[in-house]
Amino acid sequence: MIQPDGRASLATRERYLKRRRAGRFGDRGVVALWLGFGALVSWLAIAGLAGLSSH
Repeated sequence: MIQPDGRASLATRERYLKRRRAGRFGDRGVVALWLGFGALVSWLAIAGLAGLSSH
């Protein structure tokens, strides 16, 4: 993404700033998906360790 210079229109500069603020994980759905995946993996690890220790 190329940073617009001072001669660019206001709409172009606003669009650039919105994209820049959004960053790599701007979509909250992606963050929620990773949090859910992390919770699932953590739960599986705890359940697996509990299963191994009970035998």
